[in-house]
Amino acid sequence: MFWLESAIELDQHVGLSQREIHEALRLVEEHRDDIRNAWNTHFSG
Repeated sequence: MFWLESAIELDQHVGLSQREIHEALRLVEEHRDDIRNAWNTHFSG
């Protein structure tokens, strides 16, 4: 799970290698705005 507010931070993980964590972080950073917009759209109203 990643936190997206302020700075992107890894909250927790289960069974991921350092390589997998790094790749996940890269993808989250690359798609940060899309993820945030989807989250806000889904949970608004």
